[in-house]
Amino acid sequence: MPTPDKATAADIYAHILEFCDLTERGAYGHWSQTSYKELFFEIFHQAYINGRCAPTGYTKHKQAEKRKKSAKVDGYVVNGERIKTFLGKNWSRSKMQKHKSMIEDLTAWWDAWTYAWSRYPNPMPRPYRRKPKPE
Repeated sequence: MPTPDKATAADIYAHILEFCDLTERGAYGHWSQTSYKELFFEIFHQAYINGRCAPTGYTKHKQAEKRKKSAKVDGYVVNGERIKTFLGKNWSRSKMQKHKSMIEDLTAWWDAWTYAWSRYPNPMPRPYRRKPKPE
C-alpha cells in the first residue's frame, strides 16, 4: 500500500480486493475473526487519513469537479456501497453469493467506522511532519 498521503481511491479498492481474495482462499482464517477485522481496519485507516472517506472525500470530489467536469466520485470517495459495487465488478457472481455475509459485514464496518470517525473531533491525528527550519 502506498504511503497514507499518497494512496488513491483505486489503491484502496485494490487493497480491499486483495484482502477479500486472500480471505476467500482462507489465508487469514475466517473473516469474522478479530485479526481479520483489524487488518481490514488498517485499510480503512489509510483511506480515512488520506481523506478518501465521507465527508472529506466528497469535498475533494467537488473541488476536482470544479477543475475538470469529468471527475467521477468513485475516484475520491470509498464507502460501503462502492466497495460492494467494486467487488461485484471484480468478483464472479458465485463468489459474491458465497461470501455475501462477509461483504455485508465489511461494508457495514466501513460505514460505521466512517460515521464514528467523522463525528468525533480529530479521532486519529495525522502523522506528524516537522517543518524544515528556514535558512
